[in-house]
Amino acid sequence: MIGIEEVHIRLFYMIAAVGVLALLRPPLQYPEKPGSKWFAITICSIAVWLAGVGLYYFVHSRNGSLLLYSLVLFAITVCFIGWLLIAIEFATGQPPPRVVLVALGGLAGLYALLLATNYLWVHELVYQETTFVDEGGGLNPHRGPVFWLQMSSLYVLVFVSTVLFVAEWINATGPRRRQAGLLACTPLVGMGVNLLWFAAVIPFPFDPTPIGVAVAVAILGWALYRADFLAITTIATGRVVEEMPDAVVILDGDDRVVKWNRVASELFDVPDPNVGMPADSFFQSVPDAVRSRLSVSTNTDRQVSLERDGRTRHFSVSTFSIDGGSSGSLGRVVVVNEITDMKKREAQLRRQNEQFDAVTEIISHDLQSPLLQIRASAEALTADGSDDRADAIRRATDRIDDLVSDLSQLAHAGRQLETETAVDLGGVAERTWASVWSPHAELMIETDLTIRGDPARIQQLLENCFRNAVEHASTVSEDRPEADAIEETVASMGHSGGKGGGSQTRAETTADGDGQPLTVTVGSLPDGFYLEDTGSGFPSTSTAQLFEKGYTTSSTGSGIGLNIVEQIADAHGWSVRATNGETGGARLEFTGVEVA
Repeated sequence: MIGIEEVHIRLFYMIAAVGVLALLRPPLQYPEKPGSKWFAITICSIAVWLAGVGLYYFVHSRNGSLLLYSLVLFAITVCFIGWLLIAIEFATGQPPPRVVLVALGGLAGLYALLLATNYLWVHELVYQETTFVDEGGGLNPHRGPVFWLQMSSLYVLVFVSTVLFVAEWINATGPRRRQAGLLACTPLVGMGVNLLWFAAVIPFPFDPTPIGVAVAVAILGWALYRADFLAITTIATGRVVEEMPDAVVILDGDDRVVKWNRVASELFDVPDPNVGMPADSFFQSVPDAVRSRLSVSTNTDRQVSLERDGRTRHFSVSTFSIDGGSSGSLGRVVVVNEITDMKKREAQLRRQNEQFDAVTEIISHDLQSPLLQIRASAEALTADGSDDRADAIRRATDRIDDLVSDLSQLAHAGRQLETETAVDLGGVAERTWASVWSPHAELMIETDLTIRGDPARIQQLLENCFRNAVEHASTVSEDRPEADAIEETVASMGHSGGKGGGSQTRAETTADGDGQPLTVTVGSLPDGFYLEDTGSGFPSTSTAQLFEKGYTTSSTGSGIGLNIVEQIADAHGWSVRATNGETGGARLEFTGVEVA
């Protein structure tokens, strides 16, 4: 009969086996994290070991005891193989090399085959047929040569894993050093008790090795939950990488991908990424020039541009080398941060600075001409009392008003959009036409397009286009003796008049080149819309200059109107092109327009 004390011990083993399984929670919760599967394998094998040792003392049949004994021997082998793999991954920070996995897997498979065939008595290399079960249910095996060879190999595995942990303990600092020290002790406790039992230093009535293993499991639990081997260091790092808004790719020393996040796989268009794939395969969707910047192994920070989603996107590429101390570089981390919005803001700031420079230039130069005209006209009126000079003063005053209006629009044209909503293009065109209406001009709406944009800015764009069309078709008399007299007065004062004034003029009649009423048409394009008039069109030799600040073909134009149009189009992300229509009139085409 089994004594009550020994029954308690065997029950303790079986309870401990169940308790050890509770440590499976972190590996099962984070199966994709480095090291998790080796922890899971080690913990399961320890549980089988403990349960087997507890159970086979309750089995009185010879075959049943030998089956449990074979299972325990295999679990011990897997346990220390798992411990070695943990040590490799902990010390190097990389998955174990494939050759090591193949070698250790082959060792476990060979031993499993030898145990199975020994149980069937094909041979007696592990244990011999003279093995028996005593009256109390205990197994007394007569061990064969493979058993001792296998035990020796397990001691080698324990030694190598301990060396790796100790080496990391020597090189590490802070919490990681304590972590490595704790892990270095875990395999030694069980193996030390095992050596004492084999050497018969203490006459144990049964194998006490599971007791040492239970202590080792306690130390392992301490390393898990207190030293934060998985819970903090590996799992938290992996979670940070996965949830970063930037694309992150981690590569080993052989330029193989070992970790990436979802943003990276989407940015580089990798449909089926896998651990160990070459960096060139992961980055194959980008041009060679960009790939060379992603392959830099030193710490760098560069900017690249990629065509994605039908548009050019800008990115900042930061590369960090992973320092392995005495082992040299273990690999590198590539972080790709999108800076498209920042680049857009920079461009807008540059445009605004240019606009402010243009405003300063116009104020200091172009306003001088109408002011001098007013002054000269006033002096002439004072000298001869002629009321005819009043018209010249009116025109000069109107010109100043036009310039102020254009300058105000120019100062706001390049700003970011304040709001974006669905805009009925035909409706806003009709409302805008009312503000620039001429009795000899007609608006035709040939579109039912609804676009996304800022309604106020779109109205401002249309107003400049309509006004430009109406004013360039004006047939205002060029016979202005009063103005000519004023120009002579201005010239006599040493001024030539500057570039010209506002794009808004007080037209008396509006017609196309043949004297017919002007027609302005708003129509649809496959990816936008157009504005076309029946006027004389743009000069063929200067279409490239039409959107430049200050360029005008009119003596009274400021050259700001079409530049404002281009600025508003840019703010919406549109492209604008100036050309002549089928009837010879001016035509502006806006493309890249988002349809609501």
